Amino acid sequence: LFTYFATVKGMSKQLSGLLKGAEPSSHSNSSRGNLVITGPHGNGKTTLAIDIVRALQKDGRIEGRKLAKISGSKLNSKDAHEVLGKLKGGALIIEKAGGLSDASMMALSLAMEGDTGGLLIILEDQKAEIQRLFHKNSNLASKFEYKVDIPVFTNDELIAFARSYARELGFSYDEFAVLALYDRIGNGQTNDHRVSVAEVKDMVDAAIEHSEKGGVRKLFAKITGKSVDEEGYRLLHEQDFEA
Repeated sequence: LFTYFATVKGMSKQLSGLLKGAEPSSHSNSSRGNLVITGPHGNGKTTLAIDIVRALQKDGRIEGRKLAKISGSKLNSKDAHEVLGKLKGGALIIEKAGGLSDASMMALSLAMEGDTGGLLIILEDQKAEIQRLFHKNSNLASKFEYKVDIPVFTNDELIAFARSYARELGFSYDEFAVLALYDRIGNGQTNDHRVSVAEVKDMVDAAIEHSEKGGVRKLFAKITGKSVDEEGYRLLHEQDFEA
C-alpha cells in the first residue's frame, strides 16, 4: 500500500523527502530522524508506518529487524528506557500518541537520547493531537524531523486504494464491481462521516471472502467464461459487494 499512498495528493513529495533524507543508521541514539504521521481516524496511518519501516529496512536505512506497535496510553504504564532498549536498532510505532501523559513524554524524550542503536520512532495520531503534544514538550518535538499528513480521501481516491489493495491480494474488478463499490462508498458518505481507508479495506476483504466461497465464482465463470482479467488477477463481481 506504500506505492498507493505515495501517489496521493501532496503525499508523494512528503514520502520522497522522507526516503531521500533518511540515512542509514550511523548514530547510536534516536535524537533525530524520527517521523510523525497524522490524519483522520481509520485513514491508514499505521499501515503506512509499517510500510515505511519495511521500505527503510529493505534499503538498509534501518539496520535492526525489530518492529513493535504500542498505544500512547499503554506506553504510560511502561518504562520507556526498557521498551526502547528491547527494540534497539529497529522501529517503534506509537499509535494514538495523543494518549501520552506529560511524564511519559519526558521519559520518552530522555530515553531517545540514550543508546537506542538509532531506533526509529514513529508517532501517529490526528494532527491536532500531535500539535498538542509538541506544544507541551518542545524537546520531544525537536526529535521528529519528518512529517507525513494523510488527507481525507475523495471517492475516486478510495476506489484507487481499493484497486491497489485488491491487486496486492491477487484480485481485480469487473466494471460492475467498481460501480457497486462506488455505491457502497457513496452511501457511506454523510455530513457527519467520511468513509475511511479502513472501511474500504473491510469492504474489499468481505467481497473477497464472498467470492472465495466458490459458488458465485463458478457461476460467473460459467456465464461469462471469465474468472480472471487479462493480467491473471482473479475477478471480483458486483454480487461480491452486495453480500
